[in-house]
Amino acid sequence: MRAFILRKLLNIVPTIFLLSLIIFIGMELTPGDAATALIEPDTPVEEIEKIRESLGLNEPAYIRYFSWLAGIFVGDFGISLNDGSDIATVISQKLGATLELMLTSFLFSSIIGVILGIVSSLNKYSSTDHILTLFGMIGLSIPSFFFGIISLKILSVDLQLLPFGGRLSPDEMGNVRILNLIQPALVLALLEIAAVMRYSRSTMIDVLGKDYIVTAQSKGLAPWRINFLHGFRTAVTPIIVLLAFRLPGLIGGSIIIETVFVWPGMGSTFIYAVEGRDYNMVMMISLIVSVIVLIASLLVDVLIAIFDPRVKLQ
Repeated sequence: MRAFILRKLLNIVPTIFLLSLIIFIGMELTPGDAATALIEPDTPVEEIEKIRESLGLNEPAYIRYFSWLAGIFVGDFGISLNDGSDIATVISQKLGATLELMLTSFLFSSIIGVILGIVSSLNKYSSTDHILTLFGMIGLSIPSFFFGIISLKILSVDLQLLPFGGRLSPDEMGNVRILNLIQPALVLALLEIAAVMRYSRSTMIDVLGKDYIVTAQSKGLAPWRINFLHGFRTAVTPIIVLLAFRLPGLIGGSIIIETVFVWPGMGSTFIYAVEGRDYNMVMMISLIVSVIVLIASLLVDVLIAIFDPRVKLQ
């Protein structure tokens, strides 16, 4: 297992380099540059050239790229063009909030989605199945930001059951902090719950139709043994793979949800950086998100190897 994980990690390294190059080229192709984000429309040309010189923008693109990479290796992520803050410090402060929101949402979507999928599969074509299927279609069709706005209107403004938004500091533990977290996490999880539920349902229905399940039923085994010890045990592997593959989707969803709920994480910071043309911040957040996606892909491979004995770690 250790050798398998090590090989996967070594394979990730060149991918990260390629992604960093793509991100850098993408930013180079955008209109303007970092200097244009700092100037006023009536700034003299001489002043603009001084700013470009101070930022190193007059250097060839390949020198600036390798300079950027060298800074990353030593922990120097650069300076924000909007407020002059250290990007490494900003990301270290924001990353925890995003991971908290993502992992909470991942737990909600995994547990609720799998349970609803099993219930739907065991009550195939019943009224319960039809209701859950309708819920799944609605969850997959309506964007998460719309759910977020409706949730804020009903639960926070009208009923005043939950806080309007924001995040309390880690020192402020207890029920109040949980209330701040539960609404954005559930809204972010809605799309994932619908997807996991539909996939769990179809997987369980497929497994429960296998010959060995029919044989177990003919032997008079208890339904709970058939459904869970034989059925769900087989269906759990593709479900786990799906759950791991949904992690990158949570990253993209968190960008919108953090903005709607004023959640001080990486997503809202990325939006503000794009709006403020903070090129340095946009590149670093894009690279970090890409690394998280690669780690999620590695997690998928490891989980498949652990839960499916047919897979060999070669």
